[in-house]
Amino acid sequence: MDSGDPLPDLLMISNMDELPLLYSEGVIEPFDQATRVEGSIDLSAFAPGAMESVSWQGQVMALPLSSIINTLTYDSDLLANDGVAAPSNPWTWAEMIEAGKQLTYSNDEGAQWGTYAHASVPLLLSMIWSHGGDVFGAQGGEVRLADPPAIKAIELWRDMIVRHRIAPNPPAGTFAFMRAGRNGMEVVSFDQLPQRGGGGGGGGTQPTERARLATAVRTGGGQGLGPERIHAAPMPLNATQATWVAPVAGLSVGAQAKDTGLAAQAAVVLSRELAQLPVTFFGYPVYGATGERIKQVRPSLRIEDANIIAEALQYSRGLPPLIAPYLGSLFQQHLMQPILSGESTVLDAAQQVSIAMQEMMRQ
Repeated sequence: MDSGDPLPDLLMISNMDELPLLYSEGVIEPFDQATRVEGSIDLSAFAPGAMESVSWQGQVMALPLSSIINTLTYDSDLLANDGVAAPSNPWTWAEMIEAGKQLTYSNDEGAQWGTYAHASVPLLLSMIWSHGGDVFGAQGGEVRLADPPAIKAIELWRDMIVRHRIAPNPPAGTFAFMRAGRNGMEVVSFDQLPQRGGGGGGGGTQPTERARLATAVRTGGGQGLGPERIHAAPMPLNATQATWVAPVAGLSVGAQAKDTGLAAQAAVVLSRELAQLPVTFFGYPVYGATGERIKQVRPSLRIEDANIIAEALQYSRGLPPLIAPYLGSLFQQHLMQPILSGESTVLDAAQQVSIAMQEMMRQ
């Protein structure tokens, strides 16, 4: 498209993080503004977290078509071998910790962790939301991570690692990451941080330890979740259930559309049609999602897993598009690492990450 060409009435957006920029540059129009032209449009059939993730400054910027979503996944073979029942609904964080204690050990057959937590932003977000806490106030206002419900959840996350020891806590100068496939999940540990450009003098890119992993909060996607042994489970709850969803494709109304109401209606019709087709857009459909539709998109899933993903979409939560790309680094630098290293208390770290996030929002 030449710079002088008019914008289309509808735009397919493949990077939701760009929504604030597209709005500020006059490329798209807030979706709820467009709906006022021809009357209101019911948005309640969309996954709530997906709608949160496409909202900015109190306005919906796009209709989400598909999203990636985090669920609790578990290795059915490991749970069965250790006599632990598969997670069921309702499944509390306390029950998950107790199961993790039984699933964490080291013997002649190898090491095994109950879960993965030290660098898991999806896990920590789920715990904060399910304890009644929040990341931001209404309409994306003040950061709420230092509020009592969020503090309680962060303390429980810390206790999983340093008190109950059901998840790895890499020493300073080392790191460990989780990886998953259809045949199992594992934690891979390294004895030092990798150097720029590669191994750099100590073989830091060579793993020193591998351990089986029984459970993890992660995105299932098309890999590492299927009929063999890695299955989805309901998210644990405290006051409620919650999980992080992130849209990967959506439709926006062009700012130069001649009839914005008609364009908005067309976007709704198109999103309904696409939700019924076996297309993925790299994620799961978020409009009226059911287990049957999820399985249509991912035929390799068991229907039980597809139903759990569909249910998770209904209790999903989202983050503002401006902050979502940076949340992982902000959490790990200002919250997770200082707490686990003992450099900061939970409250101090929560206050520091709140300041860092607030500064970013003002930029």
